[in-house]
Amino acid sequence: MMSYAPHSGPGTVGETTTSPAPARRGGGRDLHSLCRDGRVEDVRRLLKRDTPSVDGRKGSYGLTPLQEACRMDRPAVCLELLNYGAEFNETTTEGRFTALHLSAWYRHYRCIENLLLHSKRSLKLHFKNADGKTAIQLAQEKKYRDVVRIIRCGEIYQLAKDKAAVDYIRSILEKLQGEERFNGECSTATEQIVHKLIDKSLSDAASDNNIRLVGYLLQFGIEKPECLLNSFKIAKNAGFLEVAAILILSYNAFKHETDEVRYLLAPQIEVENNEFLIVGQHQQWRDLVYPLHSKKSINISIAMRVALQKEFEDTAGEILLQTECDVNAGTVDWHGLGLTYVADNWLLRQAHVFRSHGSSIHHSISALGEWVTSLNLSVNYLRGVPQVVCRLKNLKHLELSENYIGGAETSDPENRSGLPVELFALKKLKRLRLSKVHLTEFPDVPQWSSTLIDLNLAGNSLKTLPRSFGDAASLQFLNLSDNLLGKVPRCVGSLTKLVSLSLAGNVQIKELPLELGRLSELITLDTKKLSISNVPETHQRR
Repeated sequence: MMSYAPHSGPGTVGETTTSPAPARRGGGRDLHSLCRDGRVEDVRRLLKRDTPSVDGRKGSYGLTPLQEACRMDRPAVCLELLNYGAEFNETTTEGRFTALHLSAWYRHYRCIENLLLHSKRSLKLHFKNADGKTAIQLAQEKKYRDVVRIIRCGEIYQLAKDKAAVDYIRSILEKLQGEERFNGECSTATEQIVHKLIDKSLSDAASDNNIRLVGYLLQFGIEKPECLLNSFKIAKNAGFLEVAAILILSYNAFKHETDEVRYLLAPQIEVENNEFLIVGQHQQWRDLVYPLHSKKSINISIAMRVALQKEFEDTAGEILLQTECDVNAGTVDWHGLGLTYVADNWLLRQAHVFRSHGSSIHHSISALGEWVTSLNLSVNYLRGVPQVVCRLKNLKHLELSENYIGGAETSDPENRSGLPVELFALKKLKRLRLSKVHLTEFPDVPQWSSTLIDLNLAGNSLKTLPRSFGDAASLQFLNLSDNLLGKVPRCVGSLTKLVSLSLAGNVQIKELPLELGRLSELITLDTKKLSISNVPETHQRR
């Protein structure tokens, strides 16, 4: 089958791969030549006289005027033709290139922008040319990452009003976030187009009461606060109060309005005692946000992520202050919030609240241990144990599961890569959950807390345990399931107070060491998925 030379484009026959027509300049008064030359005023005058010619073809390639404009990077002409109803999905006679294919091939991203925004969501992004390539595949082949980003955001914009597509849009956003390291190769103009498409998608999601998509788009990042405010007005006028509340809270977080955030979320008693006086529209915002927040009808952590994206730690702290924190009970539940780190001052702010209820606690790190007894940081993106955790002197329950504690080294001074040995010396710690935190090795702990009774290390990649692990004499419940243990570490035999031990899923374990015979208190021994012949009948789990 004949194809076309890369540098001669549609219309010149060669023997390699199909590629678009070459950029060729020419004069003349016909519509095609005017489009090639970018003479937008002349194009407009001609179209006023002869609108039906807008999709006429010319030359052996059979290019339409719109395709000529996109090929020659004439965005103003492209827009004019679209306004006159040019068919944007038309293909060239040779090679079956659409206007989007041509724009992508030549890296004409302003033309791509016009095609995406003025095609009323009917642009065929996945149409394949004669070689079976979509426009985005052409851009990928030529390593035009900026073009790829724009087209992906265009797809989000096209699907923003389709609630069934939310999960697919989320996958696109994850790809875009994963490619952020390439942003240095993208021009400012390119990123402006990206955010214009995201902003328009947010407005569409707000108008459609699509609260899930609103959350995903806010997490990806919004360029201008005006977009948040406009989307808020759209949702509020449509009566979509939950969406409106999230947007106005995120708007204040984006603008670093910490006092306003506190005013919108704090209980009435704290508002009355607050020296910061807010009137007018802020009162209307509070009347919307606080009732929904008090009933836990909105996910305010979305606004917290907006603040973190802008690196406004104090504003993020104000939002976290109101997120599943019971000061009187000493519990902090910040699981599933997408946290990449925990700043000391976030927990310090909790101490402020405790003080407002009559406590004499001072504003210092050491005071934290006097009230925090339970801390849940599971299902986040922590790449280390926050330093402040090791200073919580009265901490009894700590949940760190499903993070990246054993992952890559971190340069963040407030988060330590791996497991700090101080964690295991907390004097009142009873339960510690470290499942699925990507641990490949366990630290050599010099001193173990005498109160630790429950340790969960399931779902990691541990191959062995250090000898000092046997010094955790108070342990009663130990979960080592689904690791990479080749044999049961002999040090486990020194944990004489064990009541329950799980070794399930460590498929390389073939037998139990004699040292386990010392565990006279052991009631439950879980060896599921293991082929072990010497499990005592009294300890077999049924």
